[in-house]
Amino acid sequence: MKKIASIILLAFFFLPTGIGHSLDIDSPRKYQNISQEIVPSYTPNLFSNFKTTHMVPMRDGIKLATDVYRPVFPPASKTTLLLRTPYNKDDMSLVGILGIILGWPTVIQDMRGRFASEGNDTVFKNENTDGVDTLAWITNQSWSDGKIVTFGPSAMGIPQYCLAGENPENLTCQFVQIATPNLYHHATFQGGEFRKNLVEEWLGDQSSSYMLQEILNNENFTLGYWGNVTLDNNWEKVNIPAIHVGGWYDIFSQGTIDAYCGYQHLAGAGARGNSKLIMGPWTHTGFFQRTQGELIYPRNSLDRFSLRMFRDMVRSYALNDIDTYSCWPTVSYYVMGDVNDPRAPGNE
Repeated sequence: MKKIASIILLAFFFLPTGIGHSLDIDSPRKYQNISQEIVPSYTPNLFSNFKTTHMVPMRDGIKLATDVYRPVFPPASKTTLLLRTPYNKDDMSLVGILGIILGWPTVIQDMRGRFASEGNDTVFKNENTDGVDTLAWITNQSWSDGKIVTFGPSAMGIPQYCLAGENPENLTCQFVQIATPNLYHHATFQGGEFRKNLVEEWLGDQSSSYMLQEILNNENFTLGYWGNVTLDNNWEKVNIPAIHVGGWYDIFSQGTIDAYCGYQHLAGAGARGNSKLIMGPWTHTGFFQRTQGELIYPRNSLDRFSLRMFRDMVRSYALNDIDTYSCWPTVSYYVMGDVNDPRAPGNE
């Protein structure tokens, strides 16, 4: 999962080269091909002078390890890209390098209790306030213009939803893949049933199994325990546009759709009517491969245009550039068909 997540994050940056410049595009009606390049996870010495690490204090005194990558040349914009991860910021170093090559200050942070950060892992329950405090710290830096764009899939997407519900002033827009705005309903107790394999294996992988009993003790939904990891009671505070990307076979497929509906129809004025939804024939992190389980889909099932949409959203909302983002379809979805019969309807 960690390697796949790194590849996805790296792929964000290959396509949007020149993200701050105008390009003519045609909004696609079908999914297009994408080439995948796997890059080893190390930081070349050439870029070591452009990366600094800070222990950023949260409101309760806990400090989170935060890498700041600053562009080699003075950027045209000081808008910051922010990625908060439970999967070790050091493994994401090439994301930061690619960000600064493209001219963007890029911040990558270990979440609370993870790797170089202090505190205990609370499994997203502090991500709303930790995210707000991180944004406030970034905003006060000389290299920031006060506009911050968040991005990331799965466990790096869930903190984005937690953050959006706090309505932070400097959050500009979001790119969220395969995540959920309701940790109770979609990740832990879907339909009221405990997702035993998913929860226990993921907690074990994070060395956070100590949280299991606490979760089981709160099998009934209450805002007192689950309120800061759900947006269902808080949509009106969400005031920024977002692109929501999910897969029909993903564990959070309903969560992605619910997030889009909330942002688009229930949220505040800044989000309502300004968000996008993309659903493809993908498993979790299966965007860039044709094989999904035992099925092999056509090449048009590979995701490429979401990255271009992301580029245009940043241009429109962070750079106040020409608005090409609104030209994209509000909802794009892949209609699945029989993959063994080329004459069958669907698969487009």
